[in-house]
Formats: sequence, structure tokens, C-alpha cells
Amino acid sequence: RDIQKEHQTEAELRKLSLVANSTSNGVLILGTQMEVEWFNDSYAKMSAYSLEEAKGKNMVQLVHGPKSLKLTEGKLHEKIASGRPFAIENINYRKNGDEYWVESRVTPIFDNDQKLSNYISIEIDISERKQKETSFQKNMQLIAEQNERLRSFAHIVSHNFRSHGSNIQQLSKELMVTGDEMLREELHKFLDTSATGLMEALDELSSLLKVDSASDLPTEELSVLEYCERVRQILARQSMEINAELHFDIPPNFKVQFYPAYLESVLFNLISNALRYHDPEKEPWVKVWLEDAPNFTRLFVADNGLGIDMERHGD
Repeated sequence: RDIQKEHQTEAELRKLSLVANSTSNGVLILGTQMEVEWFNDSYAKMSAYSLEEAKGKNMVQLVHGPKSLKLTEGKLHEKIASGRPFAIENINYRKNGDEYWVESRVTPIFDNDQKLSNYISIEIDISERKQKETSFQKNMQLIAEQNERLRSFAHIVSHNFRSHGSNIQQLSKELMVTGDEMLREELHKFLDTSATGLMEALDELSSLLKVDSASDLPTEELSVLEYCERVRQILARQSMEINAELHFDIPPNFKVQFYPAYLESVLFNLISNALRYHDPEKEPWVKVWLEDAPNFTRLFVADNGLGIDMERHGD
């Protein structure tokens, strides 16, 4: 009989086998239930399994683990069920339990009756690429956090420090023109308080730009009443000009774990806005107090000012 066609087929199979074993990527032939029928030397090195150890085992048994996509649910299941070629990234596990990232390019094989007979999978180890992606994402997150801290820094400087500077400037002008010795002594005390407050705020704020991430901000146990009083000092001149009363109904021993510059900024913005938008027809007041809830404590800031137009600004 003519065996030339058989020789040609064998030659082609030898070439295919040579290609499969020579490529640096893993090549697998799987059965219809994703059981291993054959894989090349590259996949043996990648997974650390020999073909004898792996043959007949399902891929879930062999290389899948806690972080792997599931064959029976989710994205991987959908792609397998589609009956079409697909590519997917997944976490696999070597024989010793080490994780590695793999990109699988899977092609289902059908016989002449269009019945599924096998899967051929080309496996590429993408662990190094994934590490670079993770590093890039961390760097981008770090840059975003640094930008956010810079925005916070600029906000605090433009609001809190402007008030400190305005107080010092105003007090200096009054010292230059007043001849009343008692008033001069009082103005000196105000000036010293304002300058001390400015330096404390600068010291607290400088740490904001030194940390690597928001979670590294040096929080401390802070007295809320003490920081309310600091805000009272910053806004002393502004309160005096409009004859505003500031009432702080907060126990001296009530403390929160917080970043100092941020606590001052939060209280300063709430109280200064209340003074800025006071009702000129009323004697202005601002009240700050605490109320206990089952699992936390609420801090309230209220005033008798103009309020907020909720139709325009409610959102």
C-alpha cells in the first residue's frame, strides 16, 4: 500500500512537536474537562511539574489556588463556555506553592462532527510585567496622594495662615498708632499669641509634605476644646469687629486621634464661614458642641447667620 501520505503526516507531526518543544512559551494540550494530556518542556519549567506528574489531572488540581479565577464561575467560565478562542490573565501556582501570573491563549479544537475534542493553550509567564504594572499603579497612587496633600497645604495656607497674617498685620498697625500704654500691653499679648499660633501651625503643617502616603500622617490625641480656642485666637479680631460670640460646649478632656493641622483647618473653616456669612441684622453667635451616639460622638457647629441657599447649593 501507498504509505507516502502517512510519512508526510509523521513528518509534519515531528515538525509540530519540534516547534512546541522549542518555544519559550508553555504549550498544553487539554481534554474536554481541562485535564492535562500533554505539555512541552517550557511549561514543565514554568509550573515545576513533570508531564508524568501532571498527566490526567485537571488544571484546577494542578495549578489553580486561592487567587485563581474559577473554571466553574465568573469570567473564565464564561470564556470557556463560549466555545471560541480566548485570552485571559490568571494567577497560577507552581508545584512548591509559589504564585505566578500567566496569560493563557486558549483555542478549543473540534472534530469533523463539530464535537469538542481538546483545548490547546499557549501559556506566557507575565509575572514581571504584572510587577511593573503594580509598581506603576503604586507610584501613580503616591503621586495622587502627594498632589492631594499639596492641595490641602495650599488650602490651609490660603485660609488659616491668611488670618494669622492679617491679625499680625492689623495688630502691628495698631501698636504703631496707639499711645495708650495699657492698650499697647494688651496688643503685645495679642501679637505674641498670633505669632505663636502661626509658628505652631507652620510646624504642624510642615510634616504634611514629608510623609510618603496619607496613612503615614502623624496623628495625635488632640483636645478638641484646645483647638477651638486656637481658632478663637485666630479669629479674635474678626469676631470683635462684628461683635460675635463664640460658645464652645466641649469637655476639656474630650480628645480625638487626628492630624493637628487638619483639625485646626476643619474647625477654622466651619467657624470662619459662620462669621463671614453672618446676618448683619442680628448679634452673631457660633456654637460648637458634642452629642454622644451609640458608637461614636458627633460634633456640631451651628450659627445664626445667613445660612445656605439649598436650592442653589444643596447638591
